[in-house]
Amino acid sequence: MPSHYNNSSRGEVKYRFDVDFYQIFLQCQSLSIMMEVYQKLQFLENNLYLLISILSPV
Repeated sequence: MPSHYNNSSRGEVKYRFDVDFYQIFLQCQSLSIMMEVYQKLQFLENNLYLLISILSPV
């Protein structure tokens, strides 16, 4: 167990763990949204490069 939990009661540790878990859960949710946005942006970027390469004279 991490040292900063040593002088806490068990209930406090449980509460802290729940809060940490909830934070991680929220981060994962926002991360998946970010990944989705990132993938869409990458898709747009790739299409933009394709469009530019087609339109620009060689």
